[in-house]
Amino acid sequence: MHRIESGSGSPVVLLDWTPWQSSVLADALAVQYRVISIEPPDGDNVPALAQSASEAAASVAEAAGVDSYSLVGVSLGADVAFRLALARPEAVAALALVSPACIAPAESPNWDTPAQAADAMLAHPETASTGAPDASRTAGLAALAKRWGSTEGDAASILPDLACATLAVFGQEDRLVSREAGGVWKERAPNCNVCYVYDAGHAVAADRPDALVNVVLDFLERRETFVVENRSSLINP
Repeated sequence: MHRIESGSGSPVVLLDWTPWQSSVLADALAVQYRVISIEPPDGDNVPALAQSASEAAASVAEAAGVDSYSLVGVSLGADVAFRLALARPEAVAALALVSPACIAPAESPNWDTPAQAADAMLAHPETASTGAPDASRTAGLAALAKRWGSTEGDAASILPDLACATLAVFGQEDRLVSREAGGVWKERAPNCNVCYVYDAGHAVAADRPDALVNVVLDFLERRETFVVENRSSLINP
């Protein structure tokens, strides 16, 4: 794994592991934070387990010279970030997860190609204005998803061990995660707020970038005082 840095300020480690190589979230965070973006593994360095990937990501963060940081994970990166936060509670001050699929995943459709990824992850692939996914990134992440889906076991059972303030964000039209996933996060994680983004699929940043940026920035600023019950848990336009 390698890292890309941008911005300055308090550190945020970002694992944006979707087929799109979009800088939307990193750019927005970099306005007020030091962003350490960790890219997904590829080639011969593909880990067999999300837990192994979380250990590698933690090492990359340590190499960047940060010992305490906010952690943001997207899609497969959210699954890795979740395990990193469990393993390094002293390092992770706040955890924002976008479209985590490790809890109650739906039966995964094939998304080995860019076209399949767009169909699986976007709310309206036929009218989407976002660019096409990257072909090599799509194939690599699809391989990871298939491998981890058959090896990771029951992630819900370890949710009560999550110590930090947590935000879980789901697209209302996410077809890769069960409708029950948000409820499991809310009920079992001790300090977790759950938000649903209207008219967004699994790739929330591609479907509704402004809505996603706003809620993640708000959470990172407020942390424990971020309470989604004070407003609608459905993020509308």
